[in-house]
Order: sequence, then C-alpha cells, then structure tokens
Amino acid sequence: ALLAMRQEEQQHLNLIGRPQDFPSQWLIPQLYCSLSVTHIVDWQSGDQLPSPAASSIVVEKSLLLSHDKHYFFIGRRRECALLFNKLNEQQAVLIKGQGGVGMAALAEHLVKRLISQAPDRYCFAFDEKNIGINGMIDRLWQYLEKEGRIHDIAFQLRNQENTLVKLDLLIQHVSSICRPIWIFDNMEDCQQSAAGELKEPFRPWMEYVREKLISSDPVIFTGRYPIPELADITDISLNQVSFVDFYRKCLQLHIGGIRREHDLNLYKAAGTLHHTLGGNYRMLEFFDEIYKHDPGRSADLLRQISIHKDDGLSTKELRQQV
Repeated sequence: ALLAMRQEEQQHLNLIGRPQDFPSQWLIPQLYCSLSVTHIVDWQSGDQLPSPAASSIVVEKSLLLSHDKHYFFIGRRRECALLFNKLNEQQAVLIKGQGGVGMAALAEHLVKRLISQAPDRYCFAFDEKNIGINGMIDRLWQYLEKEGRIHDIAFQLRNQENTLVKLDLLIQHVSSICRPIWIFDNMEDCQQSAAGELKEPFRPWMEYVREKLISSDPVIFTGRYPIPELADITDISLNQVSFVDFYRKCLQLHIGGIRREHDLNLYKAAGTLHHTLGGNYRMLEFFDEIYKHDPGRSADLLRQISIHKDDGLSTKELRQQV
C-alpha cells in the first residue's frame, strides 16, 4: 500500500512537471476503519490510560536520566530494532560508546518498550556505585520492602551468611512478584583497563550474572569499551551520531529557538555544533546550558565558529573555541 501511494504521488509530480520533488505524502500515517466511526476521540472524557512503563521506570533514579517535559527519545531505529529483538529473546546486550552519545537513554528507551509490552516487568538498574553482589542484594531488599513482601523471607536472609545464596533467594522471591529487567551501566569502571578484563572484585559477580541472569531475564550492559567476559553477547556501538538525530535533539533544547530570537539559521547552527562537538549529546546539553544563560553571546559564538569552520579550522581548534 505504501509503495502504491509513493508511486501514485511520483506520477502526479511528473504530470505537473516537478519530478525532482521527493514524494512525502505517503509518509503520513493513515487510519482506516472497517466500520463507520462518528467520533474517533471522546473529547469530553477526562480519563487517562494507565502508563505502566512510566510508573515503573521512573523509580530507578540511580541510572535513568531526568528529562525536560519536552523530551522524547529520537533516532537509533536500527539499533533499537536489533537490541529489542535480542532482549525479547531473553538475550543479553552490550551498548558501547563514548560518554554522552546516549547509551543510558537508549537503555532506558528499550526498558520502557519492554515494560509497555509486558507491564509485569520491572527494571532494576545499577551503575558504577552499586554494581556487584552486595549492591544487588541491597537493591532487591529495598524493592521487597517497598512492596511489603520482605517479611516473607526476612528470617531466611538474616540467617544466611553466604552472599550468593542470599542473592539467589532474593531473586527467586522478586521473580515471583515481577519479571525483572537488569541494567548494569558504566561497566568501564569495573574494568582493569580500556577493553581489559574485569577487576578482581567484580569477577564473582559477573560469573553469577552469566550463570543465573543472562539465561533467564533481559540484561543490558552499557560501557565505553568491549568487555572480554561478554565477548559472546550482542554488542553495538553508538559512537556515530547522525546529523538528523543531532538536529532533532537541538529542536528539543533551548537552542531550538535561536532562529526566532537571534535570526540565526538553526539548521546551520546545528551543523556547526555537530561538526564541532562530534555529535556528542552531553556536550550539546552543556552548550545549551550556556545558551540558556547568555543567548546573545552564544549566538555570536556560533556565528564565529561557523566562519572559522568555513575557513578550514580543525575540529580540535573549533572545540577550543566552544
């Protein structure tokens, strides 16, 4: 159907003498109903559909990001499709990339999609501050306390000295309440060196995760480098940020109003920043904070950088300008 609509529009453009225009009407979503519908939306209703994804995911403050009210996840469609399919098959994935390219945001997005598909799922997120056996025990204990279910196994736990057995008991009990999703963020802090093996204290934890979690639950790791102990799982690099996604990110931020307020072409400004900052979202957000506090000076700076860029300055020199 989409192909037929695209061809129809191209034929129309040929007829009116504008064959060079790109057919775009076929991109617009259409709603088709088999029955006559008078009112698609009940505008008088004040009811809202429950959002289990939002309510479940927001709990994890240790990893998941705080967002502006206008935030929405953008791009990464190919990566999302690949990783989501793997997670749906109960396989572990590793998201790699330099800091600021959106690893945590993608992990968060994948979790929200998993929870929207199965509302009984619950995300347990860990970062470099609490990755490990004891960190998992503490987090699962907090969850059971919040759910009012810790008393069911409190006696067993207090009389158990073996931490791995204690963790096993907690995971079994939690799994009877929800279907866990596990995120382990910033794994580079657990490694001996860039792309090196894990530090000694993390090895028993990794052995446990590989043996007990990876085979039964969706598990997401994020980090800057490959991890030898996870060489057999699906990994993907986010280091290449497309300009289209970067530009759409600019539209979300304060800098999105630069054309209206300072008569500066946002598309060109976004191109300058994408080239200068290497497509790094975190650096863009830092620049946006500067822009928010001093829009006029920031706009002038962007004009100057754009001129220098056209003059052939290196990326390093442009970053120094920023």
